[in-house]
Amino acid sequence: MNEPEVIDELVRIWGRDIAPTMRADCCVAAARATSLVLDYYGVPNKVLACELFVFNDAALAELERGNEDYRTWPEGAWSIGAGHHSPGGGYAGHLIVRTHSGTLIDLSAGQFNRPGRIAIDGPRVWTHHEVHYGVLFVREGDVLLSFSLTGNPSYRKAPDWKRGHEVAALIIRAINNERIGK
Repeated sequence: MNEPEVIDELVRIWGRDIAPTMRADCCVAAARATSLVLDYYGVPNKVLACELFVFNDAALAELERGNEDYRTWPEGAWSIGAGHHSPGGGYAGHLIVRTHSGTLIDLSAGQFNRPGRIAIDGPRVWTHHEVHYGVLFVREGDVLLSFSLTGNPSYRKAPDWKRGHEVAALIIRAINNERIGK
């Protein structure tokens, strides 16, 4: 399988079999599983630790006006982020995977979905992004995602990092079983 085929299968199996069994904030296990599945099928990749901020167009308009105080933004302006702290005691950040060709994969992106405010449901794959000053920017509809790379390796100590191995094995098994059946 080539890179796009592997990614398509990974996302399909994740959505069908794995996501319903995971917490929404599962980026550590999701990134580890993504990386291991890609490795298995020979797709070079790297797990990226980052701070993530997601803004809708109304929030961006406020920022462009110089209004950085979200408490004063109008009703429709909305943003959400991951990376400053972890209220649940987990990894304080977000993880995505980048392939050697530049494709970004975030199987846990759906955790940032806020219906009526920010529309990001389900796993996401982006083949186009911009880089400015070490920050990856992705535009999706009326939403801008900003991934500031941190290089913080502490995610490797999180319990979900080990769980990623189990998840990857399930995904690889499902992909291989379904390929045999074709």
